[in-house]
Amino acid sequence: YLSYLCSLIEEFFRATYIALLKYSDKKEKILNMKFSPYDMVDISEGTKTVEEVYARTLSFQNIKKVTSNFKTLNSKLDISKPLKEPYHKRRENLYEQMDKILERRHGMIHRMEIDRNYSTQELEKDIKDVKVALKRVYLYICKQYNWEPEEIII
Repeated sequence: YLSYLCSLIEEFFRATYIALLKYSDKKEKILNMKFSPYDMVDISEGTKTVEEVYARTLSFQNIKKVTSNFKTLNSKLDISKPLKEPYHKRRENLYEQMDKILERRHGMIHRMEIDRNYSTQELEKDIKDVKVALKRVYLYICKQYNWEPEEIII
């Protein structure tokens, strides 16, 4: 289930990035790249947008890279900020927790590392933490762009 949880994290950040890129004033500068013929066909046929194709070239599998990707859209947009705020008096903040979750999955998929001590209870805790983290990021982005937040269900 860890792999699915990480896929959810990656898709949340990728979809959010695509939405912000679509209306970014830096769009021309960011999209200054060559797309593959396959990507061009997808764009031409309307199955993907330019923003979607571009976002697929970026990594959303590492919280540091995710933060960096968003900074290219807006230098004042630091999505690590709401994740680094204290959370339930823990020593580890949500930024570090997200990094740990993504790294655990990375080790499992790419290095065949199995953490035998990773329990169902830890997975449930990670799921709760991810929900809080993604909501914090959503609210932070709304605040940065002066948008009225809507209720989200994760």
